[in-house]
Amino acid sequence: MTSAPEEALEDWLAELSVIVARRPEEDVTEALRLRAYVTRLQSYPADVAKYVLLDKVWRFWPTWAELKDACDELVATRLMFARVLGELAPPSLPPAPPPLTNEERAEQARLRAENREIIKTLIRQWERAE
Repeated sequence: MTSAPEEALEDWLAELSVIVARRPEEDVTEALRLRAYVTRLQSYPADVAKYVLLDKVWRFWPTWAELKDACDELVATRLMFARVLGELAPPSLPPAPPPLTNEERAEQARLRAENREIIKTLIRQWERAE
């Protein structure tokens, strides 16, 4: 979840400022508001910030509380889906067994040879029975 670059947030806030009703403020107040909003919006994913600033309909300039609520709602939905998908993920594979020792390999070879002899004996007995 990558946040939007500062310049993008400033552009989106500038666009919002001309499409909603708002009171004119002094330049210093505007600069402080812009800095405060940009700083706070950087803690959200870029698409969330862009949505609440440009796609969501605001009648008036939103307070930080309104923007935060809108952002938190979108992020909460995203986190819920991520949690559900994580719960549905297949279980991880068990760890691989440790490599066999030389003795274990020798024992397996001995058992395979023994099994081959048993199978050969059974085949001979079956062939004689026919």
